[in-house]
Amino acid sequence: MHYVVWPPAQAKVCLAPGGERQVYCHPKYFAPTANRLFRHKGDGTFVDISQSSGIARSLGKGMSVSFGDFDADGRTDIFVPNDALPNFLFHNLGQGRFEEVALTAGVALPDSGRAVSGMGSAFTDVNNDGRPDIIFTALAGESFPYFQNNGRGFEDRTARSRLAAAIGRRSGWGITVADFDNDGAKDILTANSHVMDNIDQHSGDRYRLPLSLFRSRNDGTFEDAGPLFPGDAAHRGLIVADLDNDGRLDVVVSRLGEEPRLWRNESPAQNWVGVDVPVGTTVRIGERTSVQTTAVGYASSVLAPVHFGLGSHVKIPKVQIVYPDGKTRTLQDVPANKVLKP
Repeated sequence: MHYVVWPPAQAKVCLAPGGERQVYCHPKYFAPTANRLFRHKGDGTFVDISQSSGIARSLGKGMSVSFGDFDADGRTDIFVPNDALPNFLFHNLGQGRFEEVALTAGVALPDSGRAVSGMGSAFTDVNNDGRPDIIFTALAGESFPYFQNNGRGFEDRTARSRLAAAIGRRSGWGITVADFDNDGAKDILTANSHVMDNIDQHSGDRYRLPLSLFRSRNDGTFEDAGPLFPGDAAHRGLIVADLDNDGRLDVVVSRLGEEPRLWRNESPAQNWVGVDVPVGTTVRIGERTSVQTTAVGYASSVLAPVHFGLGSHVKIPKVQIVYPDGKTRTLQDVPANKVLKP
């Protein structure tokens, strides 16, 4: 993923409305650039296939990258949210070739038809229907667009999921979709901050913001969980993992100009299971599907067991595992509250 062409010798000076204060320039003043794709050769080295794969044909202003198989053809696709330009969805055609299909798939733009400031993204099954959805953060007034996979493409569910109202004027960077209370439904956590460090001086928006947790209501909608993470900061990267092995997902977040913060999850205990599998492996429990990935939100990476909340269930009838090479494994009658290492 690449952002813009920025020659230091041609740095532009931009001013806030009224011309009194210098601010960061809008991305429209910078030329877009191509993303790059490197193929692993299997010997610890990589080869650049950006041109031959078709990835380099699309010029954008990417802020993050996330991966998922949106059309269930067994090949990993790539989503890149762009800053103030339509987003990219690179459909994997096989044999090292990709086609950009964001517009026809329905994720190039939100329903407003206007490009937003795409930041961190998640390409994962948000609503537990077995299909990977797409959600990404943006700046104040743009909401955090949520595209639900309907099996034929995507539809903008930001307003209907009540996320638009809950998000309000927040600006976000890192984002993760995870079951923080182990009730079986996935929640959404975002690392927030405006991009302009002096936005408070010429706008009603705030630069430093707290994290936001949008809890699933188990009916396709979300609600703001309230001030669970006190403390405003210029948050950026965000990862979650069960760091103390108590079955509850903890949070680590980076902050500009400050030390990172670690938040220990102390929500009421419910049942859970973790599955420790290689990157690219798909794990299914009923209709719920998760794919092991290290690409998380914005400027973040983590490798941890795939986590499922189980609520009051003490045993899982069937866990299905599909490895990157296509091999499968099924586990029967799996007890809760442990990490599986199949």
